[in-house]
Amino acid sequence: MPQQVEFLSSRPRTPVAARMWRDAFDYVTTSFASADTARHPLLVTAAARLLAAALLECFPSNVTAGTSSPNDPSVPKALQTAMSFIHRHAAMNIGVKDVAAVVHLTPRAVQYLFRQQLDTTPTEYLRRIRLHRAHQDLISGDRSITTVSEIAQRWGFAHTGRFAVLYRQAYGESPHTALKRTTGG
Repeated sequence: MPQQVEFLSSRPRTPVAARMWRDAFDYVTTSFASADTARHPLLVTAAARLLAAALLECFPSNVTAGTSSPNDPSVPKALQTAMSFIHRHAAMNIGVKDVAAVVHLTPRAVQYLFRQQLDTTPTEYLRRIRLHRAHQDLISGDRSITTVSEIAQRWGFAHTGRFAVLYRQAYGESPHTALKRTTGG
């Protein structure tokens, strides 16, 4: 089953990503201004792929949730540090206070920083990273040696039922189905 895309915000991830989206959109609309161009299926397919890629790069989604780069130069240094810390320690029992201590800010300031720059909270960002990592483990896992519960717990989801709900919302299928599919049934 193809992954269902859910956009998490209508706010571009970075100014560079917004510019790429505008450029791709302008290119396609200009190229397809003539009805004659739309009659070429290879061009239509290529344009659709370009727009889809630019859209996914520009706006945060469940597909790109685990791919936000802490090394983006347009991201404030404190946020880069916070994001790097979350990526490095996603499997550990960390929270907003831990992130705040690393970046030498108050927990409230960290929450504001994430909301202002990423349109999310540090807790939600951590949850998305963990969910993405659990997804990677599920699609590359072997159910003869691992279970959904083990993967969920490895990534900080103590309640398997809640993990299953979050996973289905993000990936359009149950974690059990994903693990079963990767191991051939």
